[in-house]
Amino acid sequence: MLVLRCTQKVIKAAGLTTSDIAPPQTLGYLGAWYCNIVSIRGSYCLFFTHETTLYSHALLNIKKQTVRDITTAFRESLKHNLLFEGFNSVTLTNYLQHNEKCVFTKTCSRRVLGSMNDLVHMLAGYLEEQPLIGEQTLLRIIQQVNTTPMSMLDMNSGIHAMRRLLMKVAV
Repeated sequence: MLVLRCTQKVIKAAGLTTSDIAPPQTLGYLGAWYCNIVSIRGSYCLFFTHETTLYSHALLNIKKQTVRDITTAFRESLKHNLLFEGFNSVTLTNYLQHNEKCVFTKTCSRRVLGSMNDLVHMLAGYLEEQPLIGEQTLLRIIQQVNTTPMSMLDMNSGIHAMRRLLMKVAV
């Protein structure tokens, strides 16, 4: 089961009601993902961060419909990013199959949200330095963000932590 821990901004933008929100203790297969709507370069973006690995990916220049269909947008973005990182497509398919059902909860860790904000600022900084020309540029920039050592990971990076995590579903 996929657990998306959403900020109030996301809950409101996605049109979720209190009956759509599960208790924060809900656990997903191999952890949950935090989701926030942030403003980067004057446009709104969906930013996702895995709660234990801090692996992140983003969708830039989102529209209302993207937020309304957040699970599809999440899955497509994650798949593109992990394929770009060199993950095996069969491993990704296995992981995504275990996450067919999606449950929404509220965020429950300030520590993850703080790290997520740091990653958002890094992304914004990289986007200021480099012109965004196509999807490959964004994928390279996200790759740079995910190779940054994080204190929450004992100075390891999100991509290395995600590789270890996905070894559990590798073929």
